[in-house]
Amino acid sequence: MKDKPVTAAAAFPVDGTIYLALLATMPGNRGKGYAEAAIRHVAKQCAEATGWTRLTLHGTDAGRPLYQQMGFETDGSFSVLMAHP
Repeated sequence: MKDKPVTAAAAFPVDGTIYLALLATMPGNRGKGYAEAAIRHVAKQCAEATGWTRLTLHGTDAGRPLYQQMGFETDGSFSVLMAHP
């Protein structure tokens, strides 16, 4: 996969927390540490820019093991609403 993107992560400062979003890794590259590296990188950049260190994300069950390994704890759940044409 040389020269091809395998993972993505974005960080946004929101109400005193760094909100991690758009976390994704291509299926064939999961479990290799790319997602954790991307999360740590964007969180560090945002923390340096804002001085904030609290992290928040909305995660799926697929990502839960990684997030828990990184120290995230479940704090609730939310509903996804979709409009159908």
